[in-house]
Amino acid sequence: MQDAGPGVRQVVDRFLSKSGVSESDISTRFGDVEKVVTEVFGAGGRIMIISTLSKVCDEYSLRLNISYATSLHDRLEQLKERILVERLLPRRYRRATETATFEDKAGTHAPWTD
Repeated sequence: MQDAGPGVRQVVDRFLSKSGVSESDISTRFGDVEKVVTEVFGAGGRIMIISTLSKVCDEYSLRLNISYATSLHDRLEQLKERILVERLLPRRYRRATETATFEDKAGTHAPWTD
């Protein structure tokens, strides 16, 4: 929803709050969010949800491939499970932790750098 304009975000926030979904509950109640957004915007709402899932997949270097799931909410659950099982890190975290010399805290170089 980050790419949506302020008017669209206000409409989504209003309908979500009417449905009892607070901003902090969006990730845990994604099925309800999917339902509300598709009811309000129709096919455009589905595209917004797919765009959100696509960004999650990009962040964790996964493929979206929505044909595996019966609903977008199910696909998000599959993605969350895979991220947890494989202990995947988001790209922004990986970039923040990269080092130029690959040294550990004791100051010794990693064996592959000798």
